[in-house]
Amino acid sequence: LHDVEQVLVGNFTQLTQWAQTIQEKGKKWDLQFQYRILVDEKRVSPIEGITLVPMEIELHPNGPRSGYQDFMNVLRELSESTRRMDIQNITMSGDGQRANHIHIGLTVWMKTTDSVEL
Repeated sequence: LHDVEQVLVGNFTQLTQWAQTIQEKGKKWDLQFQYRILVDEKRVSPIEGITLVPMEIELHPNGPRSGYQDFMNVLRELSESTRRMDIQNITMSGDGQRANHIHIGLTVWMKTTDSVEL
């Protein structure tokens, strides 16, 4: 049980801090990084004590270069995160030569007992 609690986000403040940490890493790769926590769309998991919180992440490279490799760095960062999440969808677009936008839809697992209504 203790191990399970380590992978859950405790509350919306921790969720925001986690997203900002990834945002800072995106800056290191010279990416414009925006995220949205979709609080109105959160739902209760079939697993008692867990709330599923949808998020969206949008990435663009700074300048005219391709962002493909940097997008892959962010996806690797997400997949190796210690926080439990499910990537729901990924849409990448470009001009036929360069990837210049990626949208990532994901669901983050949060402890229901500690979450607050915003």
